[in-house]
Amino acid sequence: KGRNEDPPGSGRVFVRGFDFGTTDEQLQGHMSAAGEVADMHWVTRGSAVVIFKDAASAKKATETLHKSVIPNNSRYIDVILKDSE
Repeated sequence: KGRNEDPPGSGRVFVRGFDFGTTDEQLQGHMSAAGEVADMHWVTRGSAVVIFKDAASAKKATETLHKSVIPNNSRYIDVILKDSE
């Protein structure tokens, strides 16, 4: 299994706009409101890829968490559906 290979049936979103200094725990905790998070990869200090265990959760994240604010952050986030790898 390759390092970037997503689990079968999973879904991937790109998240950006959160405050620099946001922790793994804060991001995962916020994103898990849409479903079980299988993995996360930081892209920059203000963006990350979040992989949900199932594709329906990724879709739900784009519908329910887009323009939401992570607790203790001052900026809202963009949540964009991505193709799985």
